[in-house]
Amino acid sequence: GVSVTGVRPGSTEASAYVQEDFALFTLDKDEARALADLPPLETPFGEFLADRGADVLLKQRIGMVRTDRPLLALRRDGAARKATIVGEGLWRWRSADRWMHGSTDHFDGLVHSIVQFLAVHTDRNRFRLKADDLFSEDEPVRIEAELYNASYEAVNGPEATLLVKDEQGEELAYVFTPSGNGYRLEVQGLAPGRYTGSASV
Repeated sequence: GVSVTGVRPGSTEASAYVQEDFALFTLDKDEARALADLPPLETPFGEFLADRGADVLLKQRIGMVRTDRPLLALRRDGAARKATIVGEGLWRWRSADRWMHGSTDHFDGLVHSIVQFLAVHTDRNRFRLKADDLFSEDEPVRIEAELYNASYEAVNGPEATLLVKDEQGEELAYVFTPSGNGYRLEVQGLAPGRYTGSASV
């Protein structure tokens, strides 16, 4: 969440801008620009501080000045997840999105991503492999992998690797190729035998 201390009477208008290193879910550049165009929210006068462990999605822009004050933050605390917005007037954003961009896609996409983040159960595996257990000597070993961010959106930005070990303990390293929203790997020329492997990102 967000803590606000030293609150004084009155409020100020704060527009939003996207924190560039936010990684809990994906916002493209078009969505980030659209959010920056939306009307300002009324925020209290005071000192704003994101709670420890919070990921700030939107920060406050006062006039043309970008501040470090959080406007919208999300947080995971064990199995609990929460989102905090510090301001009033969020209802205007959907109407403004329709008026400015011809649809409510940007606002609805933001709300959908936040709800998806809040609704996710933490027991799901975020890196998954799909491969057969047995392969013929003359066929390549094909492996597909999926990686999910904290909101369980499929991503393939980080490099994914596979370390294969043969029966003698010799190790071979491979790098997956991004493919669609996931990864692919094709390994050829392995000698017959039993292999173990571990994949990582």
